[in-house]
Amino acid sequence: MAFEMPFIKEINSGEGSKKSAMERINILIADDHPIVREGISARLARKADCFVVGEANNGLEAVRAAASLKPEVVIMDIMMPQMDGILATEHIKKAAPGIKVIILSMHKRKEYIMRAFQAGADGYILKENISKEIVDAVKSVLKGERYICHSISQHLAEEYIHLTENDQFNPLNMLSLREKEVLKMLVEGMQNREIAEALFITTSTVKTHRNKVMQKLGVHDLAGLVRFAVQNGFLNSSE
Repeated sequence: MAFEMPFIKEINSGEGSKKSAMERINILIADDHPIVREGISARLARKADCFVVGEANNGLEAVRAAASLKPEVVIMDIMMPQMDGILATEHIKKAAPGIKVIILSMHKRKEYIMRAFQAGADGYILKENISKEIVDAVKSVLKGERYICHSISQHLAEEYIHLTENDQFNPLNMLSLREKEVLKMLVEGMQNREIAEALFITTSTVKTHRNKVMQKLGVHDLAGLVRFAVQNGFLNSSE
């Protein structure tokens, strides 16, 4: 079924227009602010291999344009009318997993970043960093890498350091109370049957808890569990 997309247009991106379709990077820009689209296009125009094949001013148009124009990269605003960038990313990735999507946002909160990558995004850039990092982001995602802008990377690193310094980032915190009980009994040398009797559960349930503990802590055998417990002071804790 035909549809109209008034914002879809070819743009001459410097020498990119002279290159064959196999040599250039075809890019779609989706943002509801014309000045932002123009700024990104101008920045990409400085790179000979970047070619902006179209623009969209909302998420729905972005999905339709991606299906029609088949760009290598979509630069997607996170907040747009009709359909937001997160949902648009999900639709694009479902229809064409090979298309790379870079999310543009004003937010550096973890919730937004997690939602973006869960939707299938390949990159996340703050709008304040577009001019400095958009080209690097495009190159990185095309190589199969995840790209997070430098200011967010710095923010996440500082947050991680803060958590570790305050002993809040402890892998044991990923375990439920019952899983901690099972772990404690395992490292004390109790067998599955003994643990089951002590906790009034079945041996199969003990095995399930044991497997979940190993998976969460990234260990593969009982010896690994014991080492982990000792190294993280679990045996000396009151839990």
